[in-house]
Amino acid sequence: MEKSTPTPNHRIGVRYFPDTIHFRESDLGIWLPELTSLGTKWIVLETPIDRAIPESFLCGLIKAGIQPILQMRLPLNGTAIRADLTTLLQVYASWGLKYLCPIDQPNTLQAWGDGSWVQQKLVSRFLDRFIPIAEQISQAGLQPVFPALAPGGNFWDTVFLRSSLQGIKDRGHTRLLESMVIGAYAWPGNHPLDWGKGGPQAWPHVHPYDTPENQQDHLGFRIFDWYSQISEKVIGKPPQIILLGTGAQMNADTTPEDHAAVNIEIAAQLGDYKIIPQNVLAACFSILAAESDHPLSNQAWYPPGKDQQPIVAQFKEKYSPVTIDTPELAPDEQTHIEIPETTLQQKPIKHYLLLPHPRWGNPDWFLKATRSFVKKYAPTTGYSIREAFFARRVTIIGGVQVFPENLRAELEKQGSEVLQITGSGTEIATQLAEL
Repeated sequence: MEKSTPTPNHRIGVRYFPDTIHFRESDLGIWLPELTSLGTKWIVLETPIDRAIPESFLCGLIKAGIQPILQMRLPLNGTAIRADLTTLLQVYASWGLKYLCPIDQPNTLQAWGDGSWVQQKLVSRFLDRFIPIAEQISQAGLQPVFPALAPGGNFWDTVFLRSSLQGIKDRGHTRLLESMVIGAYAWPGNHPLDWGKGGPQAWPHVHPYDTPENQQDHLGFRIFDWYSQISEKVIGKPPQIILLGTGAQMNADTTPEDHAAVNIEIAAQLGDYKIIPQNVLAACFSILAAESDHPLSNQAWYPPGKDQQPIVAQFKEKYSPVTIDTPELAPDEQTHIEIPETTLQQKPIKHYLLLPHPRWGNPDWFLKATRSFVKKYAPTTGYSIREAFFARRVTIIGGVQVFPENLRAELEKQGSEVLQITGSGTEIATQLAEL
């Protein structure tokens, strides 16, 4: 069976919604096709501390080959350990979760609050809270992720990292130190992607808060070079690193085209171990989507109520599998219509190519016939009628022999623009070629 092979890249990830409310089965139905078509292998989920994310949502991601990274925001200005945290962690581990980051940006005033922010002994007080939590995570069968620090930050991040790792070692938690993954935020900012490449070994005259002329610091995409070398001095080997946030950010000086170009280049570098070393496990682009009233909504790849950013189509063209064979597809999926509750604002899929399920025809032929169409338009491609209802535009390949007679009318009634291509194999191929 001849297939178009996407560019292999197993380190591409995204940050999901910056909230803890989009974990329903309907959310999975909306976003799983998009995540798959973007080539996503990792996803950062903002995780509530008082309840579990639904099993169906997490296991649906894992079953599709996407590894969730849970990011809690346990408080630093109070009692950070909950009596029931161990049970919650054990449940997550039993579902196949691997990574959990319990705290975010502890080198910032915001993480501590005005009442608790005192730089004196800050690292020691952080470790008093972090180490017991990290040990709980490890004992439950998960890998703790050392919190991603704010680059620079109110307390200089490279100093905070070095002091924290040394403190963990001095307190005798060597097993934790060896198993822990280091989190990082790798924002390119206005620098080229190779800014600071080589870390402190390449730029020995750089010091905290002081970057001399003709020197480059860690405040860019290559922050992992600096964190790796700092960690290796304490641990004795390069640490595993997950970039919990990366990618170009939208601002007044960044066009959507510039945003796409930078992120495509980052993704290309992730596919080459000679450029980005293997100890960098994943890089999660920020952010997939957000509600319209959220401060980060202007950064979303899928802006609320607007067209997708150009980066979406470019990622799909480069990294999308040819088809998405929905694992949960029911035997009668293409013999009846299940209309999900959806509105125009809930149609994150820009274009869905709906193909006959392989049981209804020759899958090799359909893959071959639609290849140029997929390359040209980069649609989300699959066999699920239900998923098609979440698309603003739907192209259906096949007629009443394989799809319900009223499918087109129902899709249009729900606000989708629909093109249905029918006829013999030759007629379908001809119509596709003319689009």
